[in-house]
Amino acid sequence: MKPQLLFIIGAQRSGTTLLERILSSHSMIHGGTEPHILTPLAHLGIWGKVEKAPYDTILSALGQQTFVDNLPNQEEDYWRACRAYCDVLYTQHMANSNKQL
Repeated sequence: MKPQLLFIIGAQRSGTTLLERILSSHSMIHGGTEPHILTPLAHLGIWGKVEKAPYDTILSALGQQTFVDNLPNQEEDYWRACRAYCDVLYTQHMANSNKQL
């Protein structure tokens, strides 16, 4: 079976951590810490009221570091993903301009 991604998303104190722990107790399901990887992207201001959402920068930094530390190649994998993220966005942005460079 091809691996699939599943994101558990919910408000704080809504039971998402408990749900993740229950699901990851299954031998075929991988779970982990709450990495808060997507939260900083949301706080870039793309979505309307995200700036009003509670955001603990210390907890977020700890979650992100733990997540990166558990990647096979740690920071190398993280920066590779950041480069891919930027490459996709900037390539799409440039495509809209009809320019080459």
